[in-house]
This record gives sequence, C-alpha cells and structure tokens, in this order.
Amino acid sequence: MSLGQKDKVLIICYSFPPHPGIGGRRWAKFSKTLSAKGYEIFIVGASNFSNSTSFWSKDVEKEKIKIKTFEFKFQKIIKYPKSVLEKFVRKIVLSVINITKYNADIITSLPNKNVWNGISDLIEKEKIKKVIVSGDPYLFYYASKLKKKLDFELTLDYRDLWNDHTFYDTKVKLSARQKQYFELAENFAVNNCDKIIFVDEYIKSVVEKRITSKTVSTFVIHNGFDKDDLAAGVNEKTQNEVINVFFAGSISSDLNAALIEFVSAFEKLSKIDSSLYNKFFISIFGEMDHALVRKIAEFKLANLNIENKTLNIGEYYEQLKKIDIGLVILSDEYKNSFVTKFTDYLFYEKYIAVLGFKGYFTEYVEKQNIGLGFDASDPVTFFKNLRDSYNNRKIISANEKEKFDLHVLTQKLIREVIEN
Repeated sequence: MSLGQKDKVLIICYSFPPHPGIGGRRWAKFSKTLSAKGYEIFIVGASNFSNSTSFWSKDVEKEKIKIKTFEFKFQKIIKYPKSVLEKFVRKIVLSVINITKYNADIITSLPNKNVWNGISDLIEKEKIKKVIVSGDPYLFYYASKLKKKLDFELTLDYRDLWNDHTFYDTKVKLSARQKQYFELAENFAVNNCDKIIFVDEYIKSVVEKRITSKTVSTFVIHNGFDKDDLAAGVNEKTQNEVINVFFAGSISSDLNAALIEFVSAFEKLSKIDSSLYNKFFISIFGEMDHALVRKIAEFKLANLNIENKTLNIGEYYEQLKKIDIGLVILSDEYKNSFVTKFTDYLFYEKYIAVLGFKGYFTEYVEKQNIGLGFDASDPVTFFKNLRDSYNNRKIISANEKEKFDLHVLTQKLIREVIEN
C-alpha cells in the first residue's frame, strides 16, 4: 500500500473525543488503529462545552489524527445554558425551532453552514477522497448533499436506528413537518451515498428497506473490544459465595421499565427465598433518570446498590475485572443487536444476564452458554437458573471471540470499505 491521497480518510462524528459520550467510542477506536496502519485521519466533531471529556480522548492523541471541532448552531445555548438569561434565551430559541422543519433535540438538523463550509474546505484543501459519517440522518443528509458538489466516496455508519426507532414516536415530539424532514433526510442519504456500514445484521435488515439505489453497497462491522484498554489487568474475581451482578453506563428512558421489572423480581426473591437472595449482590452505576433511581431505592434492598453517577474508564474496568455477571438491557429495537457493553463482558469472560426484550442476542449468549435471558414470571426459578447457569458457564471459543476484536474488525473495515 503506497502512501498518498487514497490514505487520507475524513471521519465526521458529532461526539468524537474530546466531546464526551458513548457515540464517540466506535470511531475513536477505529481512528487509533487506522492511524497505526499508516492512514492519515481527519476528524470533524462538535465543540465540547461540557465540564467533562471523552473517556477515549487518549486514543486519538496521535500524530496522524487531526481533529477539527465546530460549534453547531445553537449548540451551546440549547445544551449548556448556565445563567438565567441563557436559559430564557434557550426557551425562545426552542420555541422558534419547533415551528420549523428542524429538530431542536438533534441540532445537526439545522443547516449549520459554517460546519459544512468548513468540511468542504477541508476536503478540497487536503484532496480527501474517502469520507465516513457516523451519527444521525441529518449528518448523513448534509454529507450526501455535499457529495453532489465534491468528488469523494461517501460511507455512512449506522450505530443506531432513527426513523425506525419507536423512541422518535413516543419520546420525541415531532410535528408533521419535522417528521417529514426527518424521513426525507434519511431516505435521501441512504440512496445518495456509496457505502453503508451497520453495527449488526438486524439494523442492516431494517435500514435496507429504505434503499432503492442499486449502486449502494452495505456491510456489517461490529463494535469490538480493544485489548489496549481491557488487558490493563487480569480478571481479579475473588473466590466467595456471593455472585456479583453489575451494570455501569447510560440507561435511556425507554429501558427504565426493564430494569424496574428485574429489581422487582429480586425484591420478590428476598421475600420468598432469602437464602437464594443472599447469593446475589447487584450494583448499578450510570447516567439515568432521577425517577428511576428513586423508584429502585423504594424497594429498600440491602443486596442492591444503585448510584446515579458515571464511573470513569479506570473505575469501570477495575469494577469489571472483579464482577461475576454483567447486565445488558435491550429495547425492542435492539433485541437482535450486539451492544458495545457485550464486547467488554466477552473479553473478560463475564457471564451475561439479558434484561428487556428477547431476540437474537439472547439466543446467541444462551447458545454459547455465556449468558441467560431474564424471565420475570417466576423470580425464584430465574435466579436459581442464573446461579446454576453461571456456575456451569463455558468460555467462548477463540475463533468466536476474535470476531469482536478491534484489530480484526479494523482489517475488515480496510479490506471491505476503505480500499475496496
């Protein structure tokens, strides 16, 4: 592979480090491994106005990764108002946006001419021919429009569902005009790009129904574990009779009911079979609704600890090395998907309890004997099964585990997408 123009890749990702958020992890990791293989990586992300920075900032502190950030229209006033005046102005801005086709909840929907003019200048100046966009349909849409003006290959990266996610029908109030623009943006983008990457087969199967173009190629490249992060220490599980169940991360509102159902079952177990109850201790950390924390606290369970706080990356991995069972909470849309947290558990060979909706993911972990789907109908039977299946768990095969290795996935990204 000769170094040159083809080795420059532009990645557009709103939440790329140092901007905080799980949305930046996937491409921070790919950027790190691509740069190590000789690619010159250009990044466009959003300015960071929060008091925190990404857990993965160190991954992108590389000579061959050049990051340029932009303030998106109304980004600071909408997301980070501080003074009373700013909060008042925010109300006015939101009321004005809400009568337009744009979406105040996803500010990338606004034209953001300064951002896209800056991207255009960067592509022309650096003669970039490969552009990858990871994010929402509006980023996809404006990038697809830009492709009409400039000569580059455009790849869209789908980490999530958008118009096909019930969240945007139930949790986000879109006017008919806004919903129409949301649909238009996604449908235009998926038919006016060159390639689309999906994190799993299920999201691919849903979004492909929107693709009518015969020239768009699609690929599946999973999220994966990074040995550089995870191999910092060995599994430090101490031998004791208590099975430690653990979750750390963001819990979106549509997952609240699934977690409450699980905790309710644990509470019933405490009343029916205290001996089995005392075999488990549940720890939950993360960013979640205050109402969820209050609801779970009302159960008053001695063997459960919940804290509405985010563990830093070091704390997270230290905890992860010591626990027995990791929780995965799935909505209906993601019951067939391999979520990022799964790969962390996989690397450390932790058993998995799957809450929420059952689908391909639950079938997969049960078939591999590395996890069990939650059944709320009979708490005693479920926790007995969880104890027994944990004690009889298997270690996943090396070949299966390798499918989720970041370095293997990067090779696939290069082979199928970047150089194909």
